[in-house]
Amino acid sequence: MSLYRRTALFAWLAIIAASAWWTARHVVFTSDLTAFLPAAGGRLERLLVEQLRSGVASRTMLVAIEGGAPSELARLSRELARAIAPDRPIAYSPNGAVVVPGDEARLRQVLANLLQNAGRVILHEDLLSMTWGPEYRNDLQYLRVWVSRLRRKLGESSNHPGLIKTVPGVGYTIREPDEAHAPDAHG
Repeated sequence: MSLYRRTALFAWLAIIAASAWWTARHVVFTSDLTAFLPAAGGRLERLLVEQLRSGVASRTMLVAIEGGAPSELARLSRELARAIAPDRPIAYSPNGAVVVPGDEARLRQVLANLLQNAGRVILHEDLLSMTWGPEYRNDLQYLRVWVSRLRRKLGESSNHPGLIKTVPGVGYTIREPDEAHAPDAHG
């Protein structure tokens, strides 16, 4: 390799190293969404900023659609809601009313999976996989929330089970509907 080529290569590497050093010192990457919020705001804006900083609302996505006629804004808002609704972790709040897409369908699916195995204990992991897919297999708290919602819908609780019974550390079982109100054999 000639001296000219070695010098050019060394200069090129020096420029790359200097660029990397400058980028590391001067460019700041952050996931702090508060940078997009107004500096001066009311009580609710300050609360939102605090929650974003503390991580409470770290999975919050705010979308504002501005400009245009109210009917056009409403149409765009509905289109956006329809576009994100199929994504099961997304809940949206159009004009303040919280809507969680698929809640009723998901509750029916949990109930159907339990009923298909009536009288048998279904492991937490198996119920999660059957209802939401294998990627949710270890999300026990997620399952507890949905079973609690289902119990509420059925007018029962974990302290006073009707159809659904918790088997601690194992899973859930559902009694046959005609057994739900029969006295328990164990007292």
